[in-house]
Amino acid sequence: MKKGIKNNYKFIIGIIVGLIVSVVVVCAETSSVINSTDVSYNSTSTVQKAIDELYSKADIRKRKNFIYAYKYDQANSVTKCITGDESTCVPTECYKSGQNNCPAGTIVNYKVNDSDTVRFHVIKDDGSKLTMQSQKNTIYNIFWNTDSNKTEGPKTILNALESATIGWENVNTLNYTIGNSGLGYSGCDFSSLDCSTSTYTLSKSGVRARMITVQEAKELNCKFDTVKSCQIWMYNYLNDSTNYGGTNNDTNVAALSPSPYVKIINYGYWTMSTTPSTNPDPYNIRGSGKIVPSADCAGLNLFGARAVVEVNKE
Repeated sequence: MKKGIKNNYKFIIGIIVGLIVSVVVVCAETSSVINSTDVSYNSTSTVQKAIDELYSKADIRKRKNFIYAYKYDQANSVTKCITGDESTCVPTECYKSGQNNCPAGTIVNYKVNDSDTVRFHVIKDDGSKLTMQSQKNTIYNIFWNTDSNKTEGPKTILNALESATIGWENVNTLNYTIGNSGLGYSGCDFSSLDCSTSTYTLSKSGVRARMITVQEAKELNCKFDTVKSCQIWMYNYLNDSTNYGGTNNDTNVAALSPSPYVKIINYGYWTMSTTPSTNPDPYNIRGSGKIVPSADCAGLNLFGARAVVEVNKE
């Protein structure tokens, strides 16, 4: 009997709607109002159990975008969890509203739309919202800006990232302005990575993703030209990452055509930020676990982008 009720939601809902309609008709005829306190609740009622089950299932469906999450741990052999595939990973529900904040690196499998799930790492948890970066490159081997004037910002790579993530309807839309024109140029200092204003002003609205900034990378302990300074999750799945403590090298290798079929290796991914120069070079994060600037190579590009998104805690 219980199994039949569970599998016949339309029938149950029909009963509920019928009861509601009956109550409304009675109220209309008697010109009276029934408050919630006037309605009796029978926890042993078959219909009430069915209603409770529907509410329970509805509550579960509200959390469907977060598939699961794991505590990030790159040091402890007992609870080690770098990619989320380790058998030692410890589950966490820090993504739920009211739970403790998710530390940087927390692994989250998130349903970005009805058909696609992407694995992310948490950059920041402000208590109500998670800022996360995709575990692997979202797009590969794309220029930061193909224009000769780099002071206009990362237009090329951001446009490509926007196209790749336009269908991620389950993440928040972003509105941001990066840079400040007319105030001179300072960029991000080489050694300290301190940033003030950028030479460009770049505004975006209604997009689903951006790239990580140098400021965010610095807060996660990345240092300029210092190998293994970034946390492993930040440089895993890049060329040569296993030589620097990573678990996986990049396997997405593009090939130029026609002959000589030169392989384009994925060495890293771009950030939003540049060097202090009138002809700036954008910073990128490498498979060796460091942050360095690189020019867009003539004819080739060795870097991609990892989507940084914002989602509400549930």
